[in-house]
Amino acid sequence: MIQINDFSAGANNYIDRAKLGEKVAVMMRDCIPETGSLESGYNDLPVPAESPVDLGHWGDSDRSVAKQFGRTYWSNNLAQSAPYYGGDHYALGVPYPDFPPELSTTDDEGSKRKGRYRYCMTYVRDGYESAPGPVGDGYFSSIELAEGKAVRYLAGAPPEGITAVNVYRTIAEGAEFYLLESLTPEEAAALRTDKLADNDLLMRNVLESLYYLPPPDGGKYLTEQSETFFLAVGDKLYYSEVSNCHAWNPSSWISFEDDITGIVEEFQGILVLTANRVYRVTGNDVLTIAKQEIPTRQGCTNWRSCATLSNAPIWLSNDGLCMWDGQSVKLLSFQRYRIDNTPRFAVSANDCYWLFGDRGVIVYDLRSGGIFYSLSTLADYAWYDVDKDTLYLRREGVYYRQGASRTRRTGFYRSALLGGNLPLTQMRKLRISSSGMVEVTLRNHLNKIVFKGTVPGGATREIWLPSGKWTRGCDIEVSFTGTLREIALTPVQAMA
Repeated sequence: MIQINDFSAGANNYIDRAKLGEKVAVMMRDCIPETGSLESGYNDLPVPAESPVDLGHWGDSDRSVAKQFGRTYWSNNLAQSAPYYGGDHYALGVPYPDFPPELSTTDDEGSKRKGRYRYCMTYVRDGYESAPGPVGDGYFSSIELAEGKAVRYLAGAPPEGITAVNVYRTIAEGAEFYLLESLTPEEAAALRTDKLADNDLLMRNVLESLYYLPPPDGGKYLTEQSETFFLAVGDKLYYSEVSNCHAWNPSSWISFEDDITGIVEEFQGILVLTANRVYRVTGNDVLTIAKQEIPTRQGCTNWRSCATLSNAPIWLSNDGLCMWDGQSVKLLSFQRYRIDNTPRFAVSANDCYWLFGDRGVIVYDLRSGGIFYSLSTLADYAWYDVDKDTLYLRREGVYYRQGASRTRRTGFYRSALLGGNLPLTQMRKLRISSSGMVEVTLRNHLNKIVFKGTVPGGATREIWLPSGKWTRGCDIEVSFTGTLREIALTPVQAMA
């Protein structure tokens, strides 16, 4: 007797079907194991939306998305020119002034200052302050002040979206900048006079945003870890200031041997991936940042395959699907599943990793014990909404809730080659336990069809198979809708 009543081992399309056990399938498509039985999946339900934003999502197939303090930002990983970044309110980085304040002198009997003074200004947007300008000598203006003279300065109207203009000044012959005034955009457009004495200025706040520049051009794979944002530009990894994703010190980067092909958040840092190497990066400032090369050659071939599964980084290498468990890189698909479709993107939902490609979806199901199966779903983008516990899909401009329809798909299952080298009898009974009608195909070890027919569902059913010499071994392929509980072949007469 050949019996399959436990489908929980998933599929294996890597090893020859004659060498798989009876619990392992050659193919499982559009069906998943539930409590040992096999359930065909549900169809997707269309939802009214014109873009992901209508569903509260800001990502897309070409973007890497990160959040900080409730706001969403992204890098456009395919951008060849600006804009390289975006956001739900504004992009990364606060623009800095194109020019320093314009200065002139004026008579003022109350002024007791004398000497050389420097002025600069910064822009403020939503509480984040910009740098006064590019690193160098061009971000400030200077003036020589004779005793009895005061300074008149013009900051100029800031660009749209800037909420304040902070003007800074040094003391006579000094190098440190102190806050002189914080101006509204309207005040910044008017000419103003500085009469403040040096001793009073020393009580003001010191300029801290000298190196708070926008992110570098061409950054890819935006990732957040421990309130720090990371970006890749060629073979360099840039990182922002802690808790300030708009502040990117141009000196805050570390280099790698090859161009970076992906970044994934991990348990205590990030994984930086190149074509054939994996690095673990921890820390988030110049004093703590450190990289460690992981002894593996399972690099990343396509950044679209990168995701996290139960907080563990997972990605596709040249050799298959990989996962970092905090200690080593595991090649999950080795001798288990051959991935031969081109990745479009990947998403994790409910402890399952979904790798979308041009031939459908390959699923690595950690919830069911780390098994593989496939879905016929085609989509050009997908994302998982944690708050709604919903996986959304976009297909040909239409948006769907995955598996939310009341109608089921047709599931397909094909077993390994069963029976081994034992000769099969000329007649057998086929027993099927299913909630619905099942289409059955039996093939012998030569892959020749020896039976094809329909078995009614609703209970356990038995049908007689045609007589004839089946040679040695067979596999069973079924298509069904609903629940498949058991497949069995019962011999009528055993051959010697």
